Amino acid sequence: MDKDTSTDQIRHWAQALQDGKMSRRQWLRRMLGTGLALPAIAAVLAETGVTIGTANAAPLRIFNVPKFTGFVFFELAKDGGQKACDELGAQQTYVGTTTADVEGQVQVLRNIVPQKPDGIVTAALDINAPVPVLKQARQRGAVVVTFDADVAPEGRDAFVNMAAFETQAKAMLESALYNAPDGGKSIWVAPTPTVLVTSTHPPCCFTIP
Repeated sequence: MDKDTSTDQIRHWAQALQDGKMSRRQWLRRMLGTGLALPAIAAVLAETGVTIGTANAAPLRIFNVPKFTGFVFFELAKDGGQKACDELGAQQTYVGTTTADVEGQVQVLRNIVPQKPDGIVTAALDINAPVPVLKQARQRGAVVVTFDADVAPEGRDAFVNMAAFETQAKAMLESALYNAPDGGKSIWVAPTPTVLVTSTHPPCCFTIP
């Protein structure tokens, strides 16, 4: 979808929301398909005068579930999520385990489903384990977005990648070579053997010639 078409669609959907012809969850799901960055979406909404998070109801409730809490990357993601929620008038709840625990993360997601979330944003520790509970959340109307590490497609609405997988892999190899210009052994570590990172292979070690 090109930018002009996306902008027109956002205006149309915002008006439909304001007129009560579209739910906020439907609006949120459609926003994922526009391909526009949040500032662009927020700018169009500002033109329409519609505040998504407080239109005729309580704020949209977004749950942010990292691989584990306390790690700087996910804490920064929490801050970014809060900024996005502030712009849209939504409410973010940041919750997760303190260690890389697959079953613990799944249990956190199970605890969220009965709270009827509007959206779940998560960095998965396993490509398959969270899928059943995420499918349940989606069936109840929640929009599910993964970032940093994906789940199987049937468990989410969209995956937001930091960069193309090939680009990430190249950067990792270049970093290893920079730190060992004369060659040597480097170790590639993932938080769990079944997490989807820049490769579907488990953590490995490789030798730089």
